[in-house]
Amino acid sequence: MSTNQVRRTMRYIIKKQFRPGASKHSAKQTGDRDRLIYSFRSYYAFLDVINVLFRWLIQENISIAAPTDLTVDIVICFLQFKAINCTQTTVDWYRSMLAGLGNRIRSYYCIDNYDLHVRRVYAAKKTSGLRGAAAMMPREEYDQILTYCREHPSGSAYAVLLEEHLAGRATDVCERMLVTGATVRMTCKAGKLLFRPITADLAALLADPRFAAWRTPENGFSLPTRGSVNQFLRRLEKRFHWDFHSFHDIRRLLAQEHYDGLRRMGVKRDRALGLTGLWLNHGPRRQALVLKSYVKNPW
Repeated sequence: MSTNQVRRTMRYIIKKQFRPGASKHSAKQTGDRDRLIYSFRSYYAFLDVINVLFRWLIQENISIAAPTDLTVDIVICFLQFKAINCTQTTVDWYRSMLAGLGNRIRSYYCIDNYDLHVRRVYAAKKTSGLRGAAAMMPREEYDQILTYCREHPSGSAYAVLLEEHLAGRATDVCERMLVTGATVRMTCKAGKLLFRPITADLAALLADPRFAAWRTPENGFSLPTRGSVNQFLRRLEKRFHWDFHSFHDIRRLLAQEHYDGLRRMGVKRDRALGLTGLWLNHGPRRQALVLKSYVKNPW
């Protein structure tokens, strides 16, 4: 199998072992607890990890012919790569998810001695640098980026232009988006759906012939990956001599502006934070998260 075929096979293995709503207690009795996947959150997390892992394999020219060719040595190399720029929490999460992926591969192929549990790999940095709400992209910089994107059409430019109307996560906008009637639907973390109304400005952007190459006949999109869009932003910001801001920092800016709009309408601070969290597709009563990750100025 080619590397992409192996990736699709791994995704198939995860889908075959996905049992939403199944009883963990019953699965423990039958010995299936470590094999089955019970929640949408875990299901989509496994799919995301597989995609990230295989992008790295292709980047490093590492070929595997079958899922069982994924070895402990490859996992350690991948974690060491992630440890360069990720925090310890993120590296530990990848380590745990890959160990779980190994459990599913072992169960699917009935190989008793297959195991992807590895020693802990330590991150180069223990905590994040400028992250959370403080990393918000300034509006004046985003406006200049939007102007550049309109004048230089590309798949990454289209994703950045769409984000102004959608305020979604990079993966949701680039890989999990569909036009459905009068709304745009994004499939987010844990399988939750996020709908945005198609305003006049968004309708014009969707119909813009310059970006037709990145639309599909099934009302979907064929956009670059999250990593490609962030590389596009990095190149632009280097060109303009700005600090680097990621796609998610655009979402932070839009969250701040949504919060500001609610406050100007007279909504009290705590309720405005809660409503902003719901607008971002987080759960109810997530004011602390919104303060930490999105709203830099909670006036």
